[in-house]
Order: sequence, then structure tokens, then C-alpha cells
Amino acid sequence: MVSLTQPITPANPKNNVANEMAFESHHATAKASPKWASKLNASLEIRDVLTSFFKGIAQEVPLASLRYRNSTKNISLEIGATKTHSAKYGLKASGYELGDIIFSRSERFSLEELASLENALSHLFYPLRNALLYKEALDSSLRDSLTGLSNRAGFELAIKRELSMAKRHNQVLSLIIVDIDHFKRVNDSAGHQAGDKLLAHVAQLLQSTLRETDQVFRIGGEEFVILLASANLAAAHRVAERSRMSIANSSISICGRVLGATVSMGISIYSSEDERDSLFERADEALYFAKKNGRNCIKTEWDVLNSKRCKEIASTEIVSEEIEAAN
Repeated sequence: MVSLTQPITPANPKNNVANEMAFESHHATAKASPKWASKLNASLEIRDVLTSFFKGIAQEVPLASLRYRNSTKNISLEIGATKTHSAKYGLKASGYELGDIIFSRSERFSLEELASLENALSHLFYPLRNALLYKEALDSSLRDSLTGLSNRAGFELAIKRELSMAKRHNQVLSLIIVDIDHFKRVNDSAGHQAGDKLLAHVAQLLQSTLRETDQVFRIGGEEFVILLASANLAAAHRVAERSRMSIANSSISICGRVLGATVSMGISIYSSEDERDSLFERADEALYFAKKNGRNCIKTEWDVLNSKRCKEIASTEIVSEEIEAAN
């Protein structure tokens, strides 16, 4: 179904347009394909397809933004800045949900412009469907079967993408490595099946305490990684502490045994010189520092740096005292 909605203005409420109509690509009265339509098949990435579509249709109908929502696949994208007046299209064909597209701008849409938008959607139909099918296949290969989280392969793709975005737009990016404390003891005492259930429990808690824009991955064993776009050190620490406390205060019952867990975390913050390995290594060093300092805690790359500086100062003072004593 396609629904077109625009806000009613007090001055002339009769100008509001509301219309419901069935939408199938073969029913659309499509005109000859515009030049921009050919670019929609250049990529299988959903954002790329929608960005090309937005730039193309904006040549025919002035637009301020395009929002895309697909609740069944947990996809939410926005291009541009949302304005007052909107035209909303819910796309569905042969039982396959393509999601909702909402166009917006400051001025009301005319009937001719709405007709142009509807015609443009006929060109988007197959590229968007193909991109969604590609994402389904890719998600399946990048999913950890035990926890349902993205796996190491998914992490490698995501960190490459996030680092590229951070470099291009000069944005902050935080990385958190999470490790379950003394996990081997659980496997040894309660069995690997209990360990698997505890892993899935911790994964669910991590997922539930993160922001919508955060990404969490199981990269192997009892180790997880969290990527936080647009999050500085303070924000990353708040997210980490919320997750740490949630895990520490939770437990599960397995075959009559109550099992709980604590986690240690290490945080690093992206700098302009960073590549994948340097960002990961600093978080890993911070995680080791957290393990060394009692576990069930959070340490950052700055904690590690300050500890090294303190040791250097202490070492310098000792050498100075030895020199003075020798004199």
C-alpha cells in the first residue's frame, strides 16, 4: 500500500492531501526510464541504492529528505534533514515487505509532484528488493549461530566501514573489547552446554543495553567487540558501565544451577592516524589492564597511558635518588 500524508495547516485545512492506493511495480504507470534510474543497479548496498534514488528524483521533485524504515529487517536510514511536509509510501509486493519511504520538504507537494514520486518508485522497486535480498544473504553468513550477534567476519566489514566514515567526516568512533571473566571455570565446572547458554545470555544483555546505533559482535570464544559511532570517551564509558552492571547483576538457572558472570572491558578512541589494528590493539591493551586490576571493571587507553607515565616518573625518581646517594 502507498499512503500520502501531509500536515494540515490551520489557514487552509482543505489543502491537505490523503490518499491510499495499491502499489505493484507492474501496475505503476511508468514513463521512459530517466538517466538516473540506471545508477540504481550499480550497488547492492541499501544506502547506496537509496542515495542514488534520492539524488535522481530530487532532479525532478525538490526534496529535503528521504527516510527509509523496514521494521521487519531492523533497517533505519535517513538522507537529508526532515522538514514539515511529507509523502509516505509503504511498499509491498507479493507478500515481500520492502519497507516505508518518507519524502519531506518545507513546501507542500502538488498532485503532479506526488504523481512523479509514485512513478519514480517504479524504478526503485527491483534495485531495492535486490539490495534487501543481498543483505539477507550477507547477514546469514555474518551471523554467529550461538548468540545471534554478528561474527568476526561481520566485525571486520563493520570496522572498515566505520573507520572510513570517521576519516571522511572527521567523526569520533569508540571501540570496546569485552571479555567474560573466568569463563573457563564455567566450562570446567558446569559443562560446555552451560557455558554456551551463559554466552548467549551475556550476548543478549549486551545487545539490550546498547544504543540503537551501536554494534556488537562476538569475535571468538568469550570475547565481544562493541563499535560506537559518534561516541567520545565519556559516552563510551557510560555505555560500557551500563552493560557491565547489567551483566554483573544478572544470572541464569541451568539444570538447577544458578550461573552468573562478570566482564572486563577495554576502550579505545579513534584518532586520525588510526587504522584497524592500532585502534584494536589499544583497546586490547586496556582490556588486559582491566584484567590485571581485578576484573569486573572498565579501563581505557588513557588509563594505560597514565599508568605508564606514573611508572616512568617513579623510575626517574628512583634513578635520581640513586645518583644523589652515590654523590
